This record gives sequence, structure tokens and C-alpha cells, in this order.
Amino acid sequence: QKEWKAGYSKTSCAARIGHCKFFQDNTNYQLHLAGTREKALALNNLGLIETERSNFPVAIDYLLKSNHIRELMGDSSGMAVVYHNLAIIHRQTNNFEKALENYEKARKINDKLGLKYNLSKNLNNMGQVYLELKDFAKAKSYCQQALNIKLELKDITKCNIITI
Repeated sequence: QKEWKAGYSKTSCAARIGHCKFFQDNTNYQLHLAGTREKALALNNLGLIETERSNFPVAIDYLLKSNHIRELMGDSSGMAVVYHNLAIIHRQTNNFEKALENYEKARKINDKLGLKYNLSKNLNNMGQVYLELKDFAKAKSYCQQALNIKLELKDITKCNIITI
């Protein structure tokens, strides 16, 4: 299994508003390709664009369509990506329960597949949600688990460390 590197970042092409038109045109082209893997990726990318535009209902719709294709294909790691992206949306809209639910789905898949980098991202983000909920014990526990994995991987880049 190939590991993905996070759902999206503020510096990615999809996230920069000035580049969204190019990215969306390319993504629309991918939708016309014959392969279902490409369609799932294109739908996920359209979801990221709509997330950046704060058009959350449309973003969720694209992501759920992507997830349906990935589920039919048996693409567990791709499903984890979608769950992670859905969690980001729910966190941005302060629906912390749904955010945690989706991060947990992604966490279970990444743990089962042994995708430690991705697992660390899920755990770290869950810790951040618990921090926002002022559940400091859970926040610290999840962030510590994420840090332990990052240290094991000798990769502490983009590692949010909480001191409570």
C-alpha cells in the first residue's frame, strides 16, 4: 500500500484560490477518463476545491461519491483519505463529533494497513479536536501517540506538540 501525504495543505495547488481554476479544469478532465480510480481521485480533488471555497455541502457530496467508488474498488487506503478530508470539513464547521467519527474511521484503516505516517496525522488531528473541546487529557493522549509514531519514523515535520 502506498501512503498518502495528508488530505491537503494550504500551500497545495488545490488550496490556492488563484490556481483552483487550473486544478478544477484538470480534475474535470480526469472525470472523463475511463478508469474508476481516476474518477475517485477527481471527485476527491473537487471536494478539496469546494472545501477551500467553504462550499461544504458540495464538498461533502463530492467526497461521498469518491468514497463510494473507493469502497466498490476495495481501496481502503483511498477511503481513509476521504474520511480524513470529511473530518477536516466537519472540524472547520465545528461539528466535532462528526470530525472525530471520520478521523476514527481513517485511523482504524491506517492502523490496519500499517500506514504509520497517515496514522500519525489522524491521531494528531484527533488531539487537536479534543483540544478545541477542552478535553485536555484526551488531547494530550492523542497528540502523544502521534508524536511517538513520528519519532519512530524519524519524521517530526509538521508535528503539533501540545504542552498542557
